Amino acid sequence: MSRLPEVVGALVSVAVVAVILIGGSLGSASPPTASPRPSASPSLASSTAPPNIVDAQLVNLLATVNDQLGAGGARLAERARVVPFPTADVATLIRELNATARSALELIPQLERQPGAIPLADRLSAFYDAIRTTATAGLQGSVTNAAAYRRTAAELAVTLEALPGLQADLQALLLLPPASVPPVASPSPSASAGPSASDQPPATPTTDPTPPVGGPELVTGGGFEGGVGSPWMLVLDPGVNARLAADADRFASAPIAARISISTPTTSRGAIALRQAGMPIEAGASYVMRVALAASGPREVVLRVASLDGVTYGARVVVATAAWTVYELQFSAPIGDPSAVLEIELGRSTATTWIDDVSLRQAIQDVVP
Repeated sequence: MSRLPEVVGALVSVAVVAVILIGGSLGSASPPTASPRPSASPSLASSTAPPNIVDAQLVNLLATVNDQLGAGGARLAERARVVPFPTADVATLIRELNATARSALELIPQLERQPGAIPLADRLSAFYDAIRTTATAGLQGSVTNAAAYRRTAAELAVTLEALPGLQADLQALLLLPPASVPPVASPSPSASAGPSASDQPPATPTTDPTPPVGGPELVTGGGFEGGVGSPWMLVLDPGVNARLAADADRFASAPIAARISISTPTTSRGAIALRQAGMPIEAGASYVMRVALAASGPREVVLRVASLDGVTYGARVVVATAAWTVYELQFSAPIGDPSAVLEIELGRSTATTWIDDVSLRQAIQDVVP
């Protein structure tokens, strides 16, 4: 599945804002203001102490979008080396980077509201703008102009060299110590857990209230009783080795689970993904994705529901451990989609992962009798 082509650009803003506003996923925030940002600072070291804890869900969503940029840049660089030069393929990949950068820009106003994040927000904004400017200029030429597209690919490769440092600073936001705040009588049930000593949220399942669901089950073969073949698909980035198999010895519910064995280290969350497409979702309706996970060692897993073109409708980073645990992603669909894609992303770790009881259903309050 290609990620975020230009044709869905008009919908990206709506989709991303909806992801930000989903219940319990990223926390509520007021609409972005038109006031200018303070000038950028070269690092986070000079940031003042935050008045409260950084929204880990927002930081992780931005990191995931950045992963998409990095993976798209790697695919672009690979195709740009092909002889004869595949101009049409390169143009498609440039459009994807352009659309991904545009979606990332929609998250910047939310990042600015995070404690100590304004300097990094400015740097990320400039980075995304640079990608957009370069990509847009390159796409204005004729698709037969191979020289122009080759030059654009090279310029984007240079711009993307800044991505690892930006990602590191983004994750460093989770390590900034919170300032002292008065205790509250009862915490919000949807509050995110605080940051751990690592660069990711702690390995705990959701504690949000479990919403009842109704309507038909949208996932086919979520318990893998019929095996791990179609409609399931294991999608790998170039050069990545991983194997999908049925496991009758370790499962959340009998008789089997899906087991994914990974032999190639990766840096992108989306480099390894178990996917199923063809799930119709309705605009404005709320959905709950559930999945049981276990792993040979603690590891991050991204739960995502997106369009065929990679527009994210809902996403959540969880941490799977040795014990079977059911995790949830709750989101509201910003648009209707007759063929949404459910993804379980397994990059950034070589830990063997078991998956079972995958489900996607409408929240019961949105089901019309």
